[in-house]
Amino acid sequence: MLIWRTFLIRRLWLTLPLIALLAACSSAPKTPQLSERQIYEEAQKAIDGNNMSLAIERLQGLESRYPFGRYASQAKLDLIYCHYRAMDYEASAATAERFINTNPDHPQLDYAYYMKGLSSFTDDRGLINRFLPVDPTKRDPGRARESFSDFSQLLALYPDSPYAGDARARMVFL
Repeated sequence: MLIWRTFLIRRLWLTLPLIALLAACSSAPKTPQLSERQIYEEAQKAIDGNNMSLAIERLQGLESRYPFGRYASQAKLDLIYCHYRAMDYEASAATAERFINTNPDHPQLDYAYYMKGLSSFTDDRGLINRFLPVDPTKRDPGRARESFSDFSQLLALYPDSPYAGDARARMVFL
């Protein structure tokens, strides 16, 4: 009788974790598998609706699920823009830098250089600087130098770019 009871207790201890694991798996919500195009269209709708956090989430998901897909490079460019619009200038510049390094022959590389420079340019202008008079000569010139360097690199590589005029004007301002 004691042997039988020990056998049942041991059997119960072995099957209990298996039952718990199966129960946890069956209660997981079923998420539909979206195609690359559907994810990109959702991201575009979020951008059009000015919901940058949702757009960033969708574009990052697209980038991770379909890194070499049809919409991959455009999604990365859109991600640069979304980070910029969400006022996450550091992430925008980092995403632009990553795009430049991974796509050295992309036809819209000038846009990535421009957004990288614009992110550095705008990062120096916070909310307080918009409303309070701050002497720009008393500020740290690090971000301004970085922005100037990014814009000059754009002008050196793509002098006929549609972004060249604005880059020149911002360099004069800097």
